Amino acid sequence: VVFPARLVALYGFVGSFTLLFIERSVMRWFRRALYRVGIGIQNVMLIGSTDATKRLAKLLSDYRTSGYHIKAIVGRQEIVPENFTGKHFSFYHEALEEADSLGINTIVQTEFYDDRSKNAKILHFAQQNHLAYRFIPTQSEFFTGNHTVELFHGFPVIAVHQTRMLGWQRILKRGFDVGVSLLVLPFIALFYLTFGLIIKLT
Repeated sequence: VVFPARLVALYGFVGSFTLLFIERSVMRWFRRALYRVGIGIQNVMLIGSTDATKRLAKLLSDYRTSGYHIKAIVGRQEIVPENFTGKHFSFYHEALEEADSLGINTIVQTEFYDDRSKNAKILHFAQQNHLAYRFIPTQSEFFTGNHTVELFHGFPVIAVHQTRMLGWQRILKRGFDVGVSLLVLPFIALFYLTFGLIIKLT
């Protein structure tokens, strides 16, 4: 039997894709398991009197599944969903004063204030206190820092970080990648060695 090099490459590609799928599935399961016991939960403050605020509060109501616990909402009373167990603030400066006591580590701004100095103060507070900061780009704005465009439960947001490594999730993922690679590498090497030997013999 002749094993063409292309076939070996195809098997290698399929194996790598399968490994990646298994790795991500295990990561999702492991992350949800941690969420269920309260590990890795991000305490979120939503700022903005928009429909997006209300929708996000509803989407993330089960923090043991989503990993996000909405601890505070800043905006008009009517955007606060029913049965909301967090704290409501009418003014952002009052919310920021209590951010530490609420354990806030993530701020999501769904709209910008007309007064740009207010937006700058919120961003400065997040950076000064090493909080994750995301905003929904509803108008033309620019903030200095490391920008990451991502989807936040269906909403396109721009994340502004002080450093690329933010949060235990990235550290955990990197550790998982390295650990799994070290465990699987001998088996992959044996796989390629076996097919290489078969090609050589045939």
